[in-house]
Amino acid sequence: MPRESGLFKCQVVLLDNSTFTTSFEKRKETKGKELLRRVCIELNIPPRDQGYFGIQSTKWEDGALSWLEMEKDLRSQFLKLTGFQFAVRFYPRNIDLLSEISRELLCLQVKDSIIRGKFLKPVSIDQQAVLDSYFAQLKLGDYDSKKNSKGYLVRENSRFFVPPNGLNSDGEINESDYEEIVKKMHKKLIGESPARAGNRFLRAAESIPFYGICTHHGATDENGNSIVIGCCNRGLIFYEGKPDGEPGKLLSEFEWHEVIGARQHEQKLHILSLNNKEKVGEKLTFYFHGVFGHTSAKRVLKDLIAHQRLFDQSENLVGGYTRPRLFSIGRTIKRSLNRKRNATFDVKSNRRQSMFGRVKSSLKRRISGAELNEIDETKQSYRASVITVEECLEDNV
Repeated sequence: MPRESGLFKCQVVLLDNSTFTTSFEKRKETKGKELLRRVCIELNIPPRDQGYFGIQSTKWEDGALSWLEMEKDLRSQFLKLTGFQFAVRFYPRNIDLLSEISRELLCLQVKDSIIRGKFLKPVSIDQQAVLDSYFAQLKLGDYDSKKNSKGYLVRENSRFFVPPNGLNSDGEINESDYEEIVKKMHKKLIGESPARAGNRFLRAAESIPFYGICTHHGATDENGNSIVIGCCNRGLIFYEGKPDGEPGKLLSEFEWHEVIGARQHEQKLHILSLNNKEKVGEKLTFYFHGVFGHTSAKRVLKDLIAHQRLFDQSENLVGGYTRPRLFSIGRTIKRSLNRKRNATFDVKSNRRQSMFGRVKSSLKRRISGAELNEIDETKQSYRASVITVEECLEDNV
């Protein structure tokens, strides 16, 4: 963070690898959201789309990627974070609702993730070629044999054209052979507008495994089984953790309106869910290990909160009471459970399947009637350990 008299500068790397630099007055408190706002203005992102983006950085404490806190003083965050990268934080449910510039930026994010091998499953050569042909139409327009001579994809689009290799694909192919495949596909797109090519790119990208899912590793359940936690626009997802730490078998998914509570205490993360239709309540507890386990647990909680705040637009559960918001759980969990006092908080044998499969029995624990009373009796201590949105914004992860 270079400093000049009375000013401090912030430099942010954009999705096309260019940089944006801006200055703020030292004597004034500047929140993180002001830096994001200036970047969005520079990129012509309309206000309605700005919530999908964020500024990412590496936390010096544990080396993990973190998001700039929007409501926290910007200068104080520089002390704990290194390097700033503008990025897509949330993947929208419906790309058609995004502006054209926002869709193009989403394309850049996906392309960058493919190149860097950030998707948890390799992208096949065939699938990558299809995506590259759409991307070429988006960025370069119609194929022109006079302008697009051999090597044109690398020459005119070097930042985003990397042939499949062991890092970003399930196979390898030499550059010239791969370019020939992409070129043939690119020719077939003549006459297609860049906007439509971008849409087709994103539709095709949605089939990539783990597309749009932010995964968190290093957790175990109460039985010591390795668990990978995922947050996405649909809800909260749990996978078995493989020995290498990557997601394995899918265990369960909860839609955002089913998640009624979460709290973090040291290295533990507790999550409460309520299936209002079947009157079923569940409690899940996860443990994060290592010196920075508490930091990892808090990071997952913040990501969970941020996703639910954006994607859960429902206001009421079936049954006529106001759904308890995750962000104010300290005040609402008692009320919500009181109103469901006559419901059976147990796991029924016919518990409905998630869209991905049944909940693994070792992952969940039944909430008994006695526990509901215990929650009532320990309201104050429970609230003291809950992290609300306001507290999340005050503490940087």
